[in-house]
Amino acid sequence: MSSPTRNYAFLGAKDQASYFNTCLRIAVESSKNCLQDDKKYIEIEFPPNRKSDLSVTETLDTNRAFVREFAKAWKEYNRDLWVVFPDANEANLAKTTQGWGTSVPFTITSINAAVEAPEEYSPKLIIAVNPGFNVEEWIALPALERRECPIIVINGSLDRLRNGYYPRIFYPGLYKASQQYYSKFTQAVFLSPIAIDGNRFGGWLTRLYPGLWDVLVRDTVSKGTYTVISSSERTPNPTDTWKLAKKEMSKRTGGGTSLF
Repeated sequence: MSSPTRNYAFLGAKDQASYFNTCLRIAVESSKNCLQDDKKYIEIEFPPNRKSDLSVTETLDTNRAFVREFAKAWKEYNRDLWVVFPDANEANLAKTTQGWGTSVPFTITSINAAVEAPEEYSPKLIIAVNPGFNVEEWIALPALERRECPIIVINGSLDRLRNGYYPRIFYPGLYKASQQYYSKFTQAVFLSPIAIDGNRFGGWLTRLYPGLWDVLVRDTVSKGTYTVISSSERTPNPTDTWKLAKKEMSKRTGGGTSLF
């Protein structure tokens, strides 16, 4: 098994293309590592673009471009590779976007259409793109488990479910899906920015399977680089992670505000 590098220089790269391509490479490597270890439920989470004022449209466009390239790693599956979008509109947009459905002849569909597809259609791999903009998408996705093939969820914000962002009393269906389905997922790639003193990318919480969870803080001298300040085998608590990163940054800046 080839483990992705823990060199996090790409996180501070000024060039968006370099960041995008590195995320793509490590996502493919880490996903294949998970599959080799018989992990059937795989999560990839990262900011598709590091712009501070990224619009919803830009987010969806970048996710779509990422998945188009990511799917090429499993081109041998052909139509047995299902790329599942949250709804029919997103699926239709992908089908009509240049570059989709030509170089890689995979199946493009929506969550509902995939759930309702006849049983004789048996995918070998499902890639679910960006579910969760609507809570009902998270609730509907577990029905694909009956297809009995691995699933990779890309930028589905599953950490919100793990961290109790949606109270059980108000979202009982989502809580059930989270406990019975999303708790099974392995984080193949997890790159979550930590905002410190007004800087959205002051630090990161990261995991590249099969590696450790790392907490990174931005270097105050060599701008654009990050230092690992903590590593753990278990998923760190988000609040504790933020406090740790903020405390470390405060030490580095002498208690002042970090400006970059």
